[in-house]
Parts: sequence; structure tokens; C-alpha cells
Amino acid sequence: MKTLEFLPLTLLLLLTSCGKPSPTSAINSINDQDSLSAINVNGMPSDEEVRAKVVELISKNDLFTTIGLEFQSEETADGVEISAKEAAGQGWTIPMSDYLKGDLNDDGKVDILVPVYSYAGTQEYLEYYLLLSSSADYPFYGMYDSRVIADSISNNKVLEYGQFYINSIDDGMIVGTSMYHGGDEELYHDFSYMCKTEKYKLNLETRKFELVYESPLLKRRNNSEKEVYDEVIP
Repeated sequence: MKTLEFLPLTLLLLLTSCGKPSPTSAINSINDQDSLSAINVNGMPSDEEVRAKVVELISKNDLFTTIGLEFQSEETADGVEISAKEAAGQGWTIPMSDYLKGDLNDDGKVDILVPVYSYAGTQEYLEYYLLLSSSADYPFYGMYDSRVIADSISNNKVLEYGQFYINSIDDGMIVGTSMYHGGDEELYHDFSYMCKTEKYKLNLETRKFELVYESPLLKRRNNSEKEVYDEVIP
């Protein structure tokens, strides 16, 4: 049996804590993403322009347009906080920076993926808003839910549910870590299974991210002082 030891992962500590995690901290460092020197960065919008575009997109959520709740936003240390005045415990946080950048559609231009922390009741997850460089104004291409990207079937083992956390854009793919709930954990975010590295490629026909690579499935060892994971043998 293969055994891997990790120092406690930042995202694990954040997601299993009682407080609300920072959206900026919920993803790992993105310093390893594609070198932008080989990609055309001309005309790329500023972080402020990117935030404004995502705020506008969220303002069109059914919570405000269909149900008719009052939209409100505020800049804080964590980012732009968005909520409905009448709906406590539900909202979004857009970080001030740390947007993922790289070429996802092989056109030689920088695309922008914005991680947005979303919460509703006991559920906390990330939504990734993709702005594709198909034209000068970087139109919105799609929103990708971290719970949907992480398939419930990992390494041919059926799990309850999972979340995918993007670390970087590399070689035209999103690269990150998937955490999975096996079904016997007590807390919603007490993920005991993990795929340390997964890679997804954007399919321009289906507009979905498709799995290209998946590292072995790991399971956290119980009652361990460190984050100790054993490889799950099929």
C-alpha cells in the first residue's frame, strides 16, 4: 500500500472550518500557470474591469431578476461581497485579484477564469467565471461549478460528491485538486478522498471541461496528526 503524507492543506483547513473561507485562499498559488510571455496579452482587461463584469453577471441571477430580491454589493478586505438584502446566509465573494490566466481555446490569447466563492446555507463552493478572449471585450463564456467539474466517479470508484479546486492553467488545461466525500464523513466539507492532480480540457463544442488526466485516488487515514493519505487500490 502506498502512503503519502501532506502538511494540512490550506483548502482543507478553510473548508472544514466554521468560518467563511476567503475565496483568494481557497485556491492554491497560481504562480505555476502558463508563462504569459508566449501569449498575446494586448487588450487584456484590468482586474477592476474583470470584477465589474462578474458583478454584472451575478446581478442577473434568478435571485434578483426572477424572485425579485434586492441586489446589494460591498467591497471588503476579502473582495466584492454580493448578497440579497432579504436572503441572509446566501451570497458570493469576488476576490480583488488572483484570477487565473492562460490560453484555454488555443488561439494564442489570454483567457481569464475568475474564482468566485459562493455560499448558500451549509453549502460552500467555488464558481469559476470564464471570460474568453474571442473578441476585444472578453465576453462571458460560461460559469463552471466546482461541484460539477469534479465527477462523482473517481478512478472507477463511486463517491458521494466532490469539488474541484483549480491551481493553474497549464498547456491549455485547467489543473487542480479534487476533494471527494465518501459518504461516511460527518460534515459536508469533511472530504476524506482526494485526487491530488486532475487536468481538464475545454471542449468548445459542448462548452464543458472534460477530464484528460487523473492521479490515483487517495483516502485520508483516520486519527492521524498529519494529513496522511493512502492510495486506494482498485
